[in-house]
Amino acid sequence: PNSSGQCIGKDHRFSFRNEIGRVVKVVDVPDRNGGDTIHQAFEVTFNDNRTSYVFSSDELHHLAPEANYEVWFVQRNRYEKIVRKRKGFRVTWPRCTFDTINERFFPWAMLDSNGNPIRQR
Repeated sequence: PNSSGQCIGKDHRFSFRNEIGRVVKVVDVPDRNGGDTIHQAFEVTFNDNRTSYVFSSDELHHLAPEANYEVWFVQRNRYEKIVRKRKGFRVTWPRCTFDTINERFFPWAMLDSNGNPIRQR
């Protein structure tokens, strides 16, 4: 949109309202004079990291899922696969290891030789 909020040419207004995305990065935004952090901005992807968009915290609603993962019990025969049950579960420990190169958490935890999580943050 231009400075008056109107679309330019054949552009169409688009809203992410009621869309579910994934936060891929949290950025501290300092005040204009370079002082302390005044708020956080969130980079959110809606298409598996092909593109991401920046939102402020007041533009987002955080939903904490009851389960991170699902186990599916599937009966297979020669002609079809029948899902008999889906069971959700949440992994609470160990915490995922932070990837300092890409500035996000790995989807797994790395453990040392004693079985303790490696913290790289």
